[in-house]
Amino acid sequence: MKLWIDADAAPRDVKEIVFRAANPLELEAVLVIDHRGKEYTTENVGEELSIQDFMDELRSSGVGTGGPSAYSDHCKRMLASTLDRGLTREWRSA
Repeated sequence: MKLWIDADAAPRDVKEIVFRAANPLELEAVLVIDHRGKEYTTENVGEELSIQDFMDELRSSGVGTGGPSAYSDHCKRMLASTLDRGLTREWRSA
């Protein structure tokens, strides 16, 4: 299994979770998950990119959009859970 992680953007805890989960498995899979545990598919990635573009446009025009919430233990659990479900799904279908 090949893992590609955006090392500049991923918190250390995220990298540890991914490597520990995927190390014992050797799966050919494409699984895209953000650092908060949201899985991206061909069905939802277009919508997510539209939202990002819209928020970027707001920020460019001077509208204060706040920012993301802090990375928390809940985010780590969601990432681990989503990764586990995705790897299990791929393992069963292999």
